Amino acid sequence: MGNNYSKTRPNTNTSPKQTLATTKTLPTMETVPNMKTLSSSKTFPNGHALLIGTGTNIYGQISASFESTINDAKWLNEVLTEPSLCGYPENQVKLLQGEEATRTVIIEELDVIKNRISKSSESSTVVVFFSGHGHRRASDGKVFLIPYGYKQGEPLEARAIDGDFLFEKLNSLMADRILLLLNACYAGGVMAKLDGQDVDGQETLGPDPKAIPFTERQLKRLRSGQGVVIISAAQPSQRAETAHLAKDRKTRYSPFMIGLARGFSGIAKTEHDDGLVYTSDLFAACTTYVHEKTKNCQMPHCDFDGANFAVGCYQLGTASKFKLLSDDVEIDFEEDTEDAKYEDSMKLRPSLGIQNYNYGTTIVTRGHNIPGSTFVNGNGEQLTTR
Repeated sequence: MGNNYSKTRPNTNTSPKQTLATTKTLPTMETVPNMKTLSSSKTFPNGHALLIGTGTNIYGQISASFESTINDAKWLNEVLTEPSLCGYPENQVKLLQGEEATRTVIIEELDVIKNRISKSSESSTVVVFFSGHGHRRASDGKVFLIPYGYKQGEPLEARAIDGDFLFEKLNSLMADRILLLLNACYAGGVMAKLDGQDVDGQETLGPDPKAIPFTERQLKRLRSGQGVVIISAAQPSQRAETAHLAKDRKTRYSPFMIGLARGFSGIAKTEHDDGLVYTSDLFAACTTYVHEKTKNCQMPHCDFDGANFAVGCYQLGTASKFKLLSDDVEIDFEEDTEDAKYEDSMKLRPSLGIQNYNYGTTIVTRGHNIPGSTFVNGNGEQLTTR
């Protein structure tokens, strides 16, 4: 996906709504400061990350059924800090797992990143990854992420994590670039949409789970940086699958996390260009993997505004040395019986997996659609979605 982006500058005279029905372009790499300097060093010194794996069920309690969420965060931590892969400094990546993943500690660690960024004159890229339980409130369809320590019956807005909480905390970071990764059921409904519109075409379960739009004031604040990208494991009306490796039934991961790790590692790169992995590379690798492994039961959703920015380094061929990144990974799905008693699952209906509200013509292979954009179908024909 990444190398297929048009390399012309954006038309700044169109509004986000107008842009949906017109040609979109992403800025060139040169519009993102310091990127070429980073690629030559084989490290990603200005990358910061908070990786959260709760291991909890709907009641905020540690459960063996959700051990995969902890494994997800631990493995992504290895990928980001591995010098031969992404090259993030270890002291700038924080892993919260299990009982550490409380709402209070999450706030504290985001403040640590904020303070670190404020003391640096360098541009910054922040990655926040949450892997845990997603709860859709029956009364209004609003989606919440459940941290460790939440107790059933407590006010969700005060004790769980919703889009308003994430907006305020991420905006306060004052980072140049923000990548938010949400691995939970109904994850696509957690954050408001960056285009001021709902995600259309979703089949709902009871109350409408679609995310409300950001206000214009919120959008202006988010757009003070160079880019915001939100990649969610599932559409607003879908559960996120968990699984175990066929060759290691004791250790479970999510297809979404493995797909992300493959993207971060540059495994889909065929040539060593600038040595960087971009948000477009990340989503293309992730959505292709998840779509294949879940047999259309789950489709990640990407919502982005601004530049197609770098999220790490890569070295061609290195990813093949890591078991979870190899092409022969086999996954057998296990139903989360504990979760299934509380939520209904559903199969994927045709829907929009990617949204971009500022920039350019985007050529996407393997059948992924972008509203208002050109894409290529399986026969190599260029089509336009509206």
